[in-house]
Amino acid sequence: MTELSISYGVVLYELGLPADAIGTAERILKEVPEVDSILQNPTIDRKVKHSIIQRVFPDEIHNYLKQMCDYEHMSHALEAFEAFHDYEDQQKGRLEATLYYVTKPQEEQEVRMRRFLCEKYGCKDVSLSMVELPDLIGGFILKVGSSEYDWSIRGRMQHLKTKMIRR
Repeated sequence: MTELSISYGVVLYELGLPADAIGTAERILKEVPEVDSILQNPTIDRKVKHSIIQRVFPDEIHNYLKQMCDYEHMSHALEAFEAFHDYEDQQKGRLEATLYYVTKPQEEQEVRMRRFLCEKYGCKDVSLSMVELPDLIGGFILKVGSSEYDWSIRGRMQHLKTKMIRR
């Protein structure tokens, strides 16, 4: 994610626009690639882009999108929405994590994982996505952003293999 996208995401959060307007705009750009393509095209007149924004997007987000078009930054729009969600989670003390497992953890184990993540990352709440992954052989992998906590048998075997090769 670029610094420009992150900046646009933070600005979007700071504007305090309604969540449904932001969600609708994001959905339109993802689901109607023609609109995204037109708004990114530098050969299309700014007034035409503004007109499309006025007709297609919620009123609350018009000025934000027009500004992005005026500076030819629409290619960063989807990343800006992603940055917005990340920044919103950060501001509200929420953390997104993914648990890859072979056997679904018991409720008590899940509670301990959430507690571990809250303490480690200083957050109030953890949104934990669960993904079954039989290739792990056993154990689990807990992933938060670019950090990965690998307690899987597959990971342990790879680690052991690496250590043996080095000797």
